[in-house]
This record gives sequence, structure tokens and C-alpha cells, in this order.
Amino acid sequence: MKILQGGGVTSAAGFSASFLSAGIKKSGKPDLALLISDVPAQSVCATTKNLLCAAPVKWCRSVMQNGSLVKGVIVNSGNANAATGEEGMLNCKRMAELTAAQLGCEPLQIYVCSTGVIGRQLPMDKVEAGISSIKKGLSNTQKAGDDFSRAILTTDLVQKQIAVTIEIGGKTVTVGGCCKGSGMIHPNMATMLAYSTTDAVISKDALKMAFENALKLSFNRITVDGDTSTNDTLMLFANGAAANNVIKPGSADFKIFSDALVYVFTELAKMVVRDGEGATKFVSITVKDAPSENQADKAARSIAHSPLVKTALFGNDPNCMGRIMAALGYSGAEINPDLCHLTVAGIKLVKSGTPLKIDVEAAASHLKSTKDIDIVIECSQGASEATIYTCDFSYDYVKINAEYTT
Repeated sequence: MKILQGGGVTSAAGFSASFLSAGIKKSGKPDLALLISDVPAQSVCATTKNLLCAAPVKWCRSVMQNGSLVKGVIVNSGNANAATGEEGMLNCKRMAELTAAQLGCEPLQIYVCSTGVIGRQLPMDKVEAGISSIKKGLSNTQKAGDDFSRAILTTDLVQKQIAVTIEIGGKTVTVGGCCKGSGMIHPNMATMLAYSTTDAVISKDALKMAFENALKLSFNRITVDGDTSTNDTLMLFANGAAANNVIKPGSADFKIFSDALVYVFTELAKMVVRDGEGATKFVSITVKDAPSENQADKAARSIAHSPLVKTALFGNDPNCMGRIMAALGYSGAEINPDLCHLTVAGIKLVKSGTPLKIDVEAAASHLKSTKDIDIVIECSQGASEATIYTCDFSYDYVKINAEYTT
């Protein structure tokens, strides 16, 4: 596998993107983006489990249920089109219809995504004007992919994109992607919006299997603040432009492709956590030697969701030990804390459930100088493990979210 420098959603052959400023954002920054496949492509899509789901989430589910090959996705930022009732649904459908008319396809071959403030109707005069001209800027260049990834941002501080190449039967296959997300991030889809493209020739079953496995190990294992968004959407397009032999489930080629997709999804998911609102530390929580992967996952999530753990890490407080062990204890996981060992950022804090004596000042100094924090709990109760990625809670998280619209 080879990582492509500056790669993104247009790195795979046969994909083009465009963007512009339609005036949805008061700042005048780019807020409308289009990603298409030159030929109709297979697609797989996952959406939020929040029952208050946005109009575009409902539309994306309709596209998936329709089952046709798709042309692409139209995305707006600055307005979530969530909690907008029937008018919001009609506006979403209108976006698909206008985009489809521009591209010469059916509306149900166009996904629609929105991100931004909840509870406000889209300024459709601006959206319609933008869609009417966005096709003109379509390009398959690396810059076009870069521009697309920029246009979908809201509170994000950085763009998030990546692409890799692999060899399948003597053909070069590319897997690329980008995403946006900074706050309101919590497993059950935890990306806000994410898009992945590949030029692989792959069977429908193999694409779905690879997608679900990669999702489980990446976006569904991150949390920033425990809030599940109304708009979370992840989609993968495969257009077959690489002309490789068909990738089928269980084959050696499937393993190569699946591993590449896991890598792309995981790197994008980590970028979301690193860019968490107000975050100063990237935190990985691994529970190992557990009775089962499910029990390890449950324990790690409990720790990752704890505001007390996250604030202690922001404060570089070695007393995070007590908070971590407490979160383990109330997690509901079938793990005996009295058998557990705990290490934080390389500092051994607990052995067999008992706190170890440490130099508190030296430990605090070490935590202060460490931006990537690894929390490892050894359960001594089995051979399974799971890792969840999260970040700390800082003063800026409160400020950003307290003043989001004011």
C-alpha cells in the first residue's frame, strides 16, 4: 500500500469535484460542493442513528433503498437542514432534482448532504443559484478534491483527506476519501460527513462487507463529546475505472482492498478526533486481555465518554487514574477491576487494581508535554481487545459550543 501525498476524493480515476460560495455562510467561505463519478457507480451509505435525523439523511436512505447506480453527491455547509419539517424535506428533494438535471441523471442517483446549524430552513434562492452553476467547475485534479474537502467544513480547523494505492491483479487501484467533523461526534456513525471513492472493480457484496468492517473499526470507534449528530453520513463510491479483475468476498484481493479501506477510514476518523472542538490532546484507549471484544469495547467507550476523564487529561492530572478506573467500574462490562493494570502515557498507575506510588509532579510534567495519550488497561481475563479514540475537554470546547450562533 502506498500513501498518495495530498490525495483525496479525486485521486481515484473517474471522479471529479467542484465547489463555490453560494452565500449560505455569512462569512462568504465556500459552502456548496459537488462530487461525481464520470460513470454511474456502486455505492454504500451509512447514516446517523439519531431519531431526529436531518432531511438529507432521509433522502440518502431513499437513494440506498432505490438500489440504482449513482452519479454523486451534492453537499452544503452552513445549514444542517435538520428539524425543518416538510419544507426541509422538499428543499432537500429540490437539491437532488436540480443537481440531477445538471448531470443528466435521475434525482435518486444523487445523494444530498447538509451540515451546519440545526433548525433553520435553507436559503433556497442561494442554493438553487449555486447548483445551477456548480457543474462548470468540475475537475478531476488534486486541487478539486482539496477544494471539495474545504467547502464541507463548519467548525473544523483543518481539512481531512487521504488517498492510497494498492495493487490488484497487476492493476493499480486507488482508495481515497475526505471528511468533516469536529463537534457533536459520537459512535453510531461519528463523522458528521465523510466521502470515500475507489476506482476498484468490486462485487456489490464485497463492497458492502468491506465498508461495514471498515466502519466498525474506524468511525464507529471515535467520540469527541458523546453527542450523536442529526446529519452523520458516510458513503463509499466504486466506479470500476481501474479495470482490475472483480474483487469478490473471501479472496486474497478482497483482503488487500479491505485492509486499504480500513486504513483510509481509520486515518480520517483519527483526524476528526485530533480536530475535536477545543481539543489539545489525542487519546487512544485500549482495553486488552478482556473476556471478549464486545466487553473490551464497552469498557473503552465508558472511559472515552467520561467528562471527568477528559477534563483530567486536559489538566495533566495524574489523578485521572481514579476517574479511569471508576469509568471502567460503571461501564457494565464484565471485567473485574481488581485484576486490571493501568498505564497512561507510558506511566504505570495501577497494578492488579491497586494504585502504584508515583512522582506526581514528574507525572504531571510528562502528561503536559505529551499530546498523544495512550491509555492501556490490561484486564488479565482473556485474549480480546478494542481501541476507542477520543480527545480531552478544554475551556475552548465550552466557549465554541456556548457561542455557536451568538
